[in-house]
Amino acid sequence: MSMTTELVQSESVLGELIKAETDVQIATAKAWPRDLKTFVSRATDMVTMSEDIAGECLYSLKRSGKTIEGPSVRFAEFITSAWGNCRCGARVVGEDERFVTAQGVFSDLEANVIVTMEIRRRITDSKGNRYNDDMIGVTANAACAIAVRNVTLKGIPKGFWAPIFDKARQTAIGDAKLLSTKRQQLVSYFSKMGVDASMIETYLQVPSVEMITLDNIATLRGLATRIKDGDVTIDEAFRIERTVSGPNEYDDQLIAELDGADDLTEVNAIRDLTLEQHDDDDQRKIINALCDVRVKQIKATRGERSNEIKEQETT
Repeated sequence: MSMTTELVQSESVLGELIKAETDVQIATAKAWPRDLKTFVSRATDMVTMSEDIAGECLYSLKRSGKTIEGPSVRFAEFITSAWGNCRCGARVVGEDERFVTAQGVFSDLEANVIVTMEIRRRITDSKGNRYNDDMIGVTANAACAIAVRNVTLKGIPKGFWAPIFDKARQTAIGDAKLLSTKRQQLVSYFSKMGVDASMIETYLQVPSVEMITLDNIATLRGLATRIKDGDVTIDEAFRIERTVSGPNEYDDQLIAELDGADDLTEVNAIRDLTLEQHDDDDQRKIINALCDVRVKQIKATRGERSNEIKEQETT
């Protein structure tokens, strides 16, 4: 038997198995149809179970100085589970020199509705250099996750999930009585990542952290979700906002130099040398902000090492 014949037979067997599985799932869906009131109740309970869970349901993105906010990949997972009688998934269907393309599929087995969408993610940096294999893999996974989210939010009618998302958002940001506490919590959360108050102020375009509103809380929650999911890094997120008004020719090089600095003396030397090369006030602010982030990271690392040493001494 030739290799071609074996391959054809294997594909035929796989096709039959997939068809049999799908037929069983459709029969099950018809036998136990979903109850829409149960869906709303169950999904709402899921996304509002805690403040942290609700926060992971938010997604925020900056584009051309405007904030785009919406439901996250986590939110889509919750409503898929609550909706029931459906299948969803994604796969990479294309890759060229600049982009990777993922296709998402959502199938409502009960309603016999299928939704497919494709999404592209760039696999080059700001200078046009192609990512390495590991980063391409990470980007492809992120593209697949987003593709699944998009088809899920299309496959499940928005009229059902939009009110649920609003309740998740309200749970995540709280009310005005807790606004001051929410501000402090988020400033503390981001400071552990090397993001100081001034960077948050620039990101939100507010004069001070005391002016952060409930809507700003939602924006930061959404950003925290993107960072946690690996959709964007701290440097990428805050560098984008710092360089909206101008070019960033030196950002990548400066960040690379700072990443290689292991102590504060090296950081200060890089800071002084870079500042000498730029007279523009906005550029100098960016340089100082990037250097300040590295300083905080080094100090945080030293603190962790100090705690480890103390623990070893006590044991």
